[in-house]
Amino acid sequence: MSEGDAKAIVGMSHVTETATTRKHKLRMAVIGLASVLLAALFAPPHALALPASHRAAMALRMGGPGTASKIAVFGTDNRSKLPRHLEALRGSIGLIYNERTRTVCSAFCVADDMIGTASHCVYRTRGETVPPPEEFYFSRPGTRHPIARFAGATSRSAAQHILAGTMGISTKPPIDAARDWALIKLQGPACRGQALGVMAITPDEVEREAKAGRLFQTAFHRDFGRWSLAYSEPCMAGRRIDGVAGPVTERDFADPLNLVLHTCDTGGASSGSPLLIEAAGGLQVVAINVGTFVQSRVMIEQGVVVRRTPAAPVANTAVSTVAFAGRLEAFRAASILNSPGDLRELQRLLAALHLFGGPFDGQFSAGTRAAIEIYEGGAGLPVTGLPTRALLEKLQGPDAVTASPSRLRPSGSR
Repeated sequence: MSEGDAKAIVGMSHVTETATTRKHKLRMAVIGLASVLLAALFAPPHALALPASHRAAMALRMGGPGTASKIAVFGTDNRSKLPRHLEALRGSIGLIYNERTRTVCSAFCVADDMIGTASHCVYRTRGETVPPPEEFYFSRPGTRHPIARFAGATSRSAAQHILAGTMGISTKPPIDAARDWALIKLQGPACRGQALGVMAITPDEVEREAKAGRLFQTAFHRDFGRWSLAYSEPCMAGRRIDGVAGPVTERDFADPLNLVLHTCDTGGASSGSPLLIEAAGGLQVVAINVGTFVQSRVMIEQGVVVRRTPAAPVANTAVSTVAFAGRLEAFRAASILNSPGDLRELQRLLAALHLFGGPFDGQFSAGTRAAIEIYEGGAGLPVTGLPTRALLEKLQGPDAVTASPSRLRPSGSR
């Protein structure tokens, strides 16, 4: 894996088997199936050597793709340039990039001031250092659309303008790929008129669309063109893919009900790209591409790996829109707290309910987000983890403790 890739951790399911040679039997060996999720995070070597400025976006537009291997192509490589009737997607799909961490992902407009992508594109994988969200930029190569930063970037409060399924995807089975989604507010209406529709359909419904030939993917790939959008179809998708992958299980993935396996061709920087269908109301996002699920066979003798077969891609993975579509409108309308004083007050009130044990520092930390989620869940509210004005006012009011004590858990108990 190259710099910027998610660090994959291997989980193994062991069975015993006796290996033999031509003349005699060897001692007992362990044959395991190693499962890995590779999240495609790549950075172009020329573009990210520049300071965070408009020159960086120009480098993304003009710089070559460099050398990279494909992440997963099933059968022949079906990627091509955008068809003429989909040219408008150039204004709806772009790149989010961070020059310091040298990472690039695809992202797409879901509102005038909001984009969708994979959570690991911002938060990396579990155990990695999370870069400040103020360091990220959103650009649409090959267009005249302006570069955009995350909302709150200039006031160092961008963290609270991100709604995500996880703040650090686990790559050790059970992999929580179905939570690998993020919605991000931008600093201004950079996507004005370019938002894609989000259709909340299940993986089974995605499979029906794929079988009808209506599913396709559009993404940026490091090995395709000069940072131009690639079009991939036909794609098969669903809970399982005949001849490619078996059913998704809880052994491999957490929350598999919201996970989509697919065969759309992927490459570096394609994480966060949309899987789309052409519906009666126009183009609709039905899933977010997040990574490639690969497996290999390993032989272990006396606790030592003595043989490992090359990792083979099983399927690409995507998050179904049912995982986040219901929160989209609430996030659009939310009034987010920006001032440290308001956040300190929110932390104090959460601590009074024994939900928050961190410092009252006015910083939107993972602990603050977790405390909010616990309160929302216990109070029967939509779980967002967002520090909103409405939440602060509720906690300041006489009906702040509306949840059953058994449903509220203290901080650190998750």
